This record gives sequence, structure tokens and C-alpha cells, in this order.
Amino acid sequence: MKNLPIISLALLVAGVAVAINQEGLVSRGPVAGTTSATVHFPSGAHQGRVVLLDATSDKASSVAAFYTGTNNTVLYSAAVANDTNLITYGTALVAANIILVENSSSQVTNQTVATVTAVTNKVITFDTTLNTNLASGDLALKRLSTPYVLWGDASASATNYTISLTNGLSPADLVVAQSRGLAWVGTVYSVASNRLNLDQTLGIALTAYDTTFYKLTNLYTVQATTAGTSSQVRFDNSTNLTGGDVLLVAPTSGGFFLKTFVSSENLILNTVALTTSVGIAMTAGDRLSARSLIQSTPVGATTLRRDGTLWIVPPHQPAQIILDGTSACTLNQVIVDYGR
Repeated sequence: MKNLPIISLALLVAGVAVAINQEGLVSRGPVAGTTSATVHFPSGAHQGRVVLLDATSDKASSVAAFYTGTNNTVLYSAAVANDTNLITYGTALVAANIILVENSSSQVTNQTVATVTAVTNKVITFDTTLNTNLASGDLALKRLSTPYVLWGDASASATNYTISLTNGLSPADLVVAQSRGLAWVGTVYSVASNRLNLDQTLGIALTAYDTTFYKLTNLYTVQATTAGTSSQVRFDNSTNLTGGDVLLVAPTSGGFFLKTFVSSENLILNTVALTTSVGIAMTAGDRLSARSLIQSTPVGATTLRRDGTLWIVPPHQPAQIILDGTSACTLNQVIVDYGR
């Protein structure tokens, strides 16, 4: 599994996440509205059949319109209900598309696409798992390899340190001090004659020769929420990184940690911007698809009840039924048979 390309892994995850395996009869309604009433059905592993439509409208030309999804797009990263931007793998979606959005909890909704923007990011692989959750917007910096070894003990209130050399250090540089598996970050105020002066104390006593300073440079930004159990994270770029480089990762939630960079690869993603928030929580591997009108059934200003095989729900596609009205309409009951 580890040797599969990232896009293949995503598609495998998607198959698990949204192959919901609906079975038997699934019923929706009653759902009432004024000018429209809507019900959604999740996708199933097999073909489904709309076997009952019970609808009431006050509009003489009212119809019940049946839609399903096309052009599935896989979600790259999780989204919360109030997100308006969804990060996906390659997509055939375009602006003004009405889409059906489905999550792994069988919730389905529809939204309108505002824009679709292609973006290239780098997937960074570290030598070990993060152990800390990262959020979009968290930062990382590269730790340069030149060691500045502390030559004399320093108290917790010190800001001046005697180090082995100062070549390459300048005011406003960020540095990380490492000692016995711990690390602290400071900002350079001045450097002169083997003296490093920080703009504020590190708040910890440092021991000569057991403490080494390193310069930090090259800012990298996390592009997607990442679980601490992962050893991969999506950055905006990987410029100036090579295998074995150390990165200081600084979550906005607080703290920081050091990780060793192993490799990176390009990842072409799309930002699908919606006109309103998505409305449901989503996880990586969930899907969205362009909505396609399949058929309409006249209802009129009355109550219509039809049974039998009315419409076919394709496998692995959500469905939507919309009834229109003038001031009152109700989808009293709609049933889909997903079989067993």
C-alpha cells in the first residue's frame, strides 16, 4: 500500500468512505415547502429504484424533478459545515454547477459552485509521525545545518550567549536552541565577536557545550488539516529542502517540534469555492458530483401517488427529488429500494 501513488490511495479511501452500501427500503418525507420541497438519497453500492412518490402541490404546472450526480470528485481534506472552500483532487466541475455533496454519514446536500481554482502543492513526508494535529495556516521553518555551540553556561534570565562563531547570523534572524532533546526559539537582536544577543530571554538555563543554536529560515505554510498520526503534510512549497533537512513545525495552537524531511512530491489539487457554506461535515475521501436532471413527473395542483419502478438511482451516486409549488407543496413520502 505504501508504494501506491497518492491519488490511488485517495481513491481507495474514497471507496471506503462513500460506498455506503445502502440496503432495503429507504424512506424520506414528509417534507413541506412553499415554492419547493426537496429530499435527498445517499449513494448505494448497487443500483436503487424509486418505488414510491407521494406528493402534494398547489401549482397547476407543478412537477417532481429527479436528479442524480455525475462527474464524481474526491475530497482531499476534511471540511466543517461552515466551510465554503472544498479541496479536491482533479475535477470536471465548473463555475455555476449545482452539485450534490455526500459525506460518509449518508448525509447529502446540494450547493452551487462559485469558482474552481487549480493549485499545486507539495506533499511532505517526514521520518516519523507528527504526533500533533496541524491546521491549515500552521507554519514550519527550515533549520540550517551550521551549529553555533554555546561556550559558556547561561542563566534563565540571560539574553547574551557566548557561542563558537557568529558567521551567517544577523539581527531579526530566528534561531532555535537545542539542549538534551529540548528546544527553544528566539529572535536575534545583535551579533558581535562570538556574542549572540537575543531580543528576550529564553526562560531556561542553558549548559555550555550541551546547547547548540541553529538558524531558522525558509517559511513553509501548511495547506490542509493534518492528523497527528500522519507522517505526511501538505505545504505550499518545498523550495530549498533536501532529504535529511530538519524542519521546525510551529502549530498556531501552540508549541513547536522538530521533524526530519525525507521527500516531497507535487500534488495537483483544486479549490472548489461554494456560494454558501457546505452545510455538512466532511472527511477526506467524501465526494461531490455535478447534479444532472434525469426526468420530471407532472404533479399539478393535487396529490399524486405513484408506485412501481419510477426512476433508477445509479450505483455510487446520490439522488435528489424536488417538487415545486406556488405557496404550498409537500413531498409526503418518497421511497427508494436499494435491494439486498
